[in-house]
Amino acid sequence: MSMMPISGNSHTRRSSTGMTSAPQPVTEEIGQLLQSLNQSACSMNADAFAAHFWQDPSLIYVFNGRVVQGWQAMAQQHKESWAELSHCHFKTEKPQVVCCEAGRTAVATTVGHFSATNHNGERRAGRFILTLTCVRQNGRWLIVQAHESSTRQSGQ
Repeated sequence: MSMMPISGNSHTRRSSTGMTSAPQPVTEEIGQLLQSLNQSACSMNADAFAAHFWQDPSLIYVFNGRVVQGWQAMAQQHKESWAELSHCHFKTEKPQVVCCEAGRTAVATTVGHFSATNHNGERRAGRFILTLTCVRQNGRWLIVQAHESSTRQSGQ
């Protein structure tokens, strides 16, 4: 993908496909979305977590090759998986964000770290890569697709 600067802004680049590296405010907004998503995950609050997503049956959430389609199914999957845990922690690094459609759509990719402990005291930890497709609706960003792949390492 060839990138060319947009007039007057060396930090924003446009490709021949109409996608641009995100301007700083969009990158910060997506960073805030991820921070809020992390907080919801750390508190294992599936309702707060699901509020970051497009509430539609066509939502797609992929986790380690398992495809979950639909907002309700994604929320339920998180409720069930977090019910097995006594503690979890998620942290993501600063995302790389690309915008398209005049800043109404963004794709963000980040690396994250997690640790979780189940009710038996077994701990697992690892890293994950998270790619989100987000749309701006009514002044806020919503996730319409998510793809997460993780490495799990036991006993850390």
